[in-house]
Amino acid sequence: MWRFLVTLLVGVAIGWCVAEGFGVEESHREPHASVETELPAASGLAAVPATDNDSPVADETASEASADIPTTAYQAYFDEEFQKAWAELRDDAPDWDAAQERFRSLAKDLPQSIAQRLARQREEAEAEELQQRHVESVLAEGSGTELLDLVKKRAVALDPSLARKVLDRIVTRQSVGPTLQGDNVGDRRKKLDLVDGTTLYFGPGVHALQERLLHANPFPVDVTIQGAGIDSTLLRINDITIPGNVERFALVDLTIDSQDDGLFDLRQGALVLDMENVRVVGFDAGHGGAYVFSARGYVIRARYCQFLGGYGRSPGKGMGSLIRGRPIVARFENCDFSRLGIGVGVAGPALLFSRCRFDEMWSDPRERLQLEDCHVGQIFEIGEGRREDVRRHLSELFPELRR
Repeated sequence: MWRFLVTLLVGVAIGWCVAEGFGVEESHREPHASVETELPAASGLAAVPATDNDSPVADETASEASADIPTTAYQAYFDEEFQKAWAELRDDAPDWDAAQERFRSLAKDLPQSIAQRLARQREEAEAEELQQRHVESVLAEGSGTELLDLVKKRAVALDPSLARKVLDRIVTRQSVGPTLQGDNVGDRRKKLDLVDGTTLYFGPGVHALQERLLHANPFPVDVTIQGAGIDSTLLRINDITIPGNVERFALVDLTIDSQDDGLFDLRQGALVLDMENVRVVGFDAGHGGAYVFSARGYVIRARYCQFLGGYGRSPGKGMGSLIRGRPIVARFENCDFSRLGIGVGVAGPALLFSRCRFDEMWSDPRERLQLEDCHVGQIFEIGEGRREDVRRHLSELFPELRR
């Protein structure tokens, strides 16, 4: 009998403890589930229930909270601020159902919208950083073609100092190959193979550049045409039309007669040119190609050169110009320009004329060009510079030539 009573008392005690334990837990859970971590109202974010993420009970609580977005606190904030804003705009009552529907939709979609915006901003920042690294790489070690691509896309701003530094690097000879006599290069019956760094030399006298030299396949990325002096070597050549991009083409110590045509006509690529002690004549022929340079882009360094009109078949105002096409990264140092125009739309901070002389020009270079310590002489007015008044003959430069 007493054993039965003991067992009964123990059972009652255990039951009471369990009941009390559940009661305590429930008393602690009730306020815990209602606690909210409220964000500043101005942030536009609903309060997020503080839960234990690893608890199944927390998952249920979060699920229930998601059905109540926005929370009571933020809902009250919205109602108050919306009513104030509406009262400032109108005197009648707003459509509360539409307002609440819109508010709840925005509150629910706001996290995704913010995430998308921040992700997009980070992608843009990463792309900008990648582009900046690419620009720095091209300026430090890129080719002329790569530089012109940046200039064309306006991805780089070249001030005169930076343009000069990059220009000098690009046009400096990178490879040294054989020196060949330009009048007698290889067997005409065989394919011409010119290696990078080849120099074609033309001695004193009058020469004509073989057209086959300009159609070597593949064409060297670095080639130099050199004479015996600006007053000693006359090379007749016109419309150099090398396919693609040439990384460096150099002209040194000679006079070039472009024979009533342009000197370069590179319609498929850019021109990277280094000129020193070169005179160019014969380009003012009065037709659409009467430009010294015509290409899809230019990287030019010209030093102690002369660009002289009057030697073509149709000299006169508007009959010959220096450059056609853009973009341009060029520097002309200690050069002479006479009886020609500069070209339509030719300007920009990456085009500089330093210590140059302009005389008997078809237009005033001071109006559009960046000049540094330059001298500007006579500028022909409309009606001046007639053909016979400005015509000149090569025999003035090379007396052995007959008129």
